[in-house]
Amino acid sequence: MNGRENTMEFDVTESIPNERVRIVNETHGTVWDSVFRVAPSNGHAVLTMRMETRSRRLHQKLLMPLIMLVIRKAVEKDMDAVQASCEKVSGTTVPPPVQR
Repeated sequence: MNGRENTMEFDVTESIPNERVRIVNETHGTVWDSVFRVAPSNGHAVLTMRMETRSRRLHQKLLMPLIMLVIRKAVEKDMDAVQASCEKVSGTTVPPPVQR
Protein backbone atom coordinates (compact mmCIF):
# COMPACT_ATOMS: atom_id res chain seq x y z
CA MET A 1 0.00 0.00 0.00
CA ASN A 2 1.42 3.36 -1.04
CA GLY A 3 4.56 1.63 -2.26
CA ARG A 4 5.06 -0.35 0.95
CA GLU A 5 4.72 -4.08 1.34
CA ASN A 6 2.57 -5.36 4.16
CA THR A 7 1.43 -8.85 5.03
CA MET A 8 -1.83 -9.55 6.82
CA GLU A 9 -3.27 -12.90 7.80
CA PHE A 10 -6.99 -13.50 7.34
CA ASP A 11 -9.16 -16.29 8.68
CA VAL A 12 -11.70 -17.84 6.34
CA THR A 13 -14.78 -17.95 8.58
CA GLU A 14 -17.33 -19.02 5.97
CA SER A 15 -17.04 -20.67 2.58
CA ILE A 16 -19.83 -21.81 0.29
CA PRO A 17 -18.37 -23.06 -3.01
CA ASN A 18 -19.47 -21.11 -6.10
CA GLU A 19 -21.36 -18.62 -3.90
CA ARG A 20 -19.37 -16.76 -1.25
CA VAL A 21 -16.38 -16.63 1.06
CA ARG A 22 -15.99 -14.57 4.22
CA ILE A 23 -12.59 -13.54 5.54
CA VAL A 24 -11.89 -11.82 8.84
CA ASN A 25 -8.78 -10.14 10.19
CA GLU A 26 -8.04 -8.14 13.33
CA THR A 27 -5.30 -5.54 13.08
CA HIS A 28 -4.42 -3.00 15.77
CA GLY A 29 -7.83 -3.32 17.45
CA THR A 30 -9.89 -3.11 14.25
CA VAL A 31 -11.80 -6.10 12.90
CA TRP A 32 -11.98 -6.27 9.09
CA ASP A 33 -14.87 -8.47 7.94
CA SER A 34 -15.13 -9.02 4.17
CA VAL A 35 -17.57 -11.10 2.13
CA PHE A 36 -16.89 -11.94 -1.52
CA ARG A 37 -19.90 -13.17 -3.52
CA VAL A 38 -20.12 -14.67 -6.99
CA ALA A 39 -23.48 -14.61 -8.79
CA PRO A 40 -24.58 -15.30 -12.37
CA SER A 41 -25.75 -12.36 -14.47
CA ASN A 42 -26.59 -12.42 -18.19
CA GLY A 43 -24.32 -15.37 -18.90
CA HIS A 44 -21.42 -13.93 -16.89
CA ALA A 45 -20.26 -14.15 -13.30
CA VAL A 46 -20.43 -11.06 -11.11
CA LEU A 47 -18.01 -10.77 -8.19
CA THR A 48 -18.96 -8.37 -5.41
CA MET A 49 -17.30 -7.54 -2.14
CA ARG A 50 -18.66 -6.02 1.05
CA MET A 51 -16.24 -4.91 3.74
CA GLU A 52 -17.17 -3.87 7.25
CA THR A 53 -14.92 -2.63 10.01
CA ARG A 54 -15.36 -2.54 13.77
CA SER A 55 -12.92 -0.55 15.87
CA ARG A 56 -12.64 -0.52 19.63
CA ARG A 57 -10.72 2.71 20.11
CA LEU A 58 -12.21 6.15 19.54
CA HIS A 59 -9.29 7.48 17.48
CA GLN A 60 -9.53 4.46 15.17
CA LYS A 61 -13.25 5.03 14.72
CA LEU A 62 -12.60 8.67 13.87
CA LEU A 63 -9.82 7.85 11.39
CA MET A 64 -11.65 4.98 9.69
CA PRO A 65 -13.36 7.10 6.97
CA LEU A 66 -9.93 8.35 5.83
CA ILE A 67 -8.39 4.91 6.03
CA MET A 68 -11.28 3.47 4.01
CA LEU A 69 -10.58 5.90 1.15
CA VAL A 70 -7.09 4.45 0.81
CA ILE A 71 -8.31 0.88 1.27
CA ARG A 72 -11.08 1.37 -1.29
CA LYS A 73 -8.63 2.43 -3.99
CA ALA A 74 -6.40 -0.56 -3.25
CA VAL A 75 -9.33 -3.00 -3.26
CA GLU A 76 -10.71 -1.56 -6.52
CA LYS A 77 -7.30 -2.11 -8.08
CA ASP A 78 -7.28 -5.71 -6.80
CA MET A 79 -10.81 -6.36 -8.09
CA ASP A 80 -9.87 -4.93 -11.50
CA ALA A 81 -6.90 -7.33 -11.57
CA VAL A 82 -9.20 -10.26 -10.74
CA GLN A 83 -11.55 -9.22 -13.55
CA ALA A 84 -8.69 -8.89 -16.05
CA SER A 85 -7.34 -12.30 -15.08
CA CYS A 86 -10.77 -13.95 -15.45
CA GLU A 87 -11.33 -12.27 -18.82
CA LYS A 88 -7.92 -13.45 -20.02
CA VAL A 89 -8.71 -17.04 -19.08
CA SER A 90 -12.25 -16.95 -20.57
CA GLY A 91 -11.33 -14.93 -23.65
CA THR A 92 -14.20 -12.49 -23.08
CA THR A 93 -14.42 -8.88 -21.96
CA VAL A 94 -17.18 -7.48 -19.79
CA PRO A 95 -17.81 -3.75 -19.53
CA PRO A 96 -17.05 -2.30 -16.07
CA PRO A 97 -19.99 -2.03 -13.67
CA VAL A 98 -21.74 1.29 -13.22
CA GLN A 99 -21.59 1.09 -9.42
CA ARG A 100 -18.85 -0.13 -7.11
